[in-house]
Amino acid sequence: MSSPPTIDIIDATECSLVLKIDKPPEGATVQYIDYGDSWDNKKVFDNVPSDGGEFTIEDLLPSSTLIVRARWEEGGVEKFSKEIILDTGVPGCAGSSKKSTCIIL
Repeated sequence: MSSPPTIDIIDATECSLVLKIDKPPEGATVQYIDYGDSWDNKKVFDNVPSDGGEFTIEDLLPSSTLIVRARWEEGGVEKFSKEIILDTGVPGCAGSSKKSTCIIL
């Protein structure tokens, strides 16, 4: 059994997020939805670095609030990381050295 990966925010603009994933299991993807939406409407980013590292999700709507999580399978069972809520429109978030203000929960 592998430990769940962690996702951290590195940078944000109004229309993109630079994220970092640590220790992704083989075949992991990153899923995201607009805050308040159903996971049935998820978008999938499947170019997650297999050995971990940074990646960018682009073409987001300006000032988006998103829920982000990693998804993988283990023994045929679907697993998910802890969800994080990110807001690309938080004042001081984009281009700021205080990236932690981008994480809402």
